[in-house]
Amino acid sequence: MNKLPDDYQPPKTAKEALDLLWQVTYPAELAKMLSERPATAQNPNPKVSRAALSKWKTVPIHRIPDIVELTGIPREHLAPEVYGHGPGEQPHAPPGP
Repeated sequence: MNKLPDDYQPPKTAKEALDLLWQVTYPAELAKMLSERPATAQNPNPKVSRAALSKWKTVPIHRIPDIVELTGIPREHLAPEVYGHGPGEQPHAPPGP
């Protein structure tokens, strides 16, 4: 796993969020780390393949808590459309159960 670059700018789109994630970790590495996580009520099947990760267009909401814990990337940066906010705006509420 890599560190965030010194010139790091928080992402504003889902595409930028995935680009950031792949700067910090490789899909194969992340798939292995996620698959080793215990099952939870929110994520009863934590196993994920590298092929499945490569198809992501956005970071799935149910994966965000684990990815935050594993990478240290704030949730607002992994899903800016859901959690992020710009100057003068309130953060969006996360989706309900």
